[in-house]
Amino acid sequence: MLGSQRVAITSVVAPWTSFLNYGPIGADGMVDIHLGFDHRVLDGALAAQAVQALERMLQGPVLEELRGLAA
Repeated sequence: MLGSQRVAITSVVAPWTSFLNYGPIGADGMVDIHLGFDHRVLDGALAAQAVQALERMLQGPVLEELRGLAA
């Protein structure tokens, strides 16, 4: 929602353990993903793996489906 308004939140103080946000979507379709999390609850390596898995899904099956719908 914020990315569509060309805004990105990179640091959040919240009552939950993690926060996933995306920045503005560029003309080329690229977008930055921001994951904020509480290090007392979630290990940084696991958080990095989760973001990498999200990137693989977005650039793989999700992108293929979107291209199929556009055809």
